[in-house]
Amino acid sequence: MADENKLNIRLQVLGQDYPIKIDRKDEELYRKANDLISNYLAFYRKEHSGESSVENNVRYLSMTALSIAIRYLQAVENKDTTDFESEIQKLSDQLDQYCL
Repeated sequence: MADENKLNIRLQVLGQDYPIKIDRKDEELYRKANDLISNYLAFYRKEHSGESSVENNVRYLSMTALSIAIRYLQAVENKDTTDFESEIQKLSDQLDQYCL
């Protein structure tokens, strides 16, 4: 019955759907992460002429990843982020499973 604690959700990045199975308790975290990514992508698209070519989308994704990594590292330097690191590792592991 462990599967009843799981939830299938669909996240979207740059118009591409990513169906994933997560723990029910983590749904809000995933939704917020997806919103954060979408907001950064919208910001970079607006700042750089709004073009949506594949090449530009790769740039926007790269800048988004860099921005989130910087925010994470700033949080690490400013306070104890043990819980945050644990959540990042869980997300990373789940994304690795999905991408394989």
